[in-house]
Amino acid sequence: MQWDGSEFAGFTTGTPWLGIPANHTYINVEDESKDPDSVLAFYKKLVALRKENEIIADGQIRFTDAGNDNIISYERTLNGQTLSVFCNLRGTDQPLGEAFKAPAGKILISNYEDTGAEKDIEIASLRPFEATAVLW
Repeated sequence: MQWDGSEFAGFTTGTPWLGIPANHTYINVEDESKDPDSVLAFYKKLVALRKENEIIADGQIRFTDAGNDNIISYERTLNGQTLSVFCNLRGTDQPLGEAFKAPAGKILISNYEDTGAEKDIEIASLRPFEATAVLW
């Protein structure tokens, strides 16, 4: 990740031994830190969630079958709670083999605008490159 949009992306004042990608002028830490919807901001949210929710770091992990080879899914369990994670690896909508249901679940994080209060959650498909974590 480039640091900024300057000539050598904030790495050096001399000539870098590795090339600087052309997109460094708009994909860099300086610009991303100003955008609340950036990839950097999303990763900061993930780190904060890991610190706030013991289940993310210490929960027993079990990979689950989403019924679709384009989706990675797994669960973490700890102290009577379950965290279910679904990640669509394709740029098109992908159906789950069987709809996921979580009574009184809460979407902890999603790269779509779906986080919110505790409610019954049902996920039948994932949107392009969607990643969602549900705590229930």
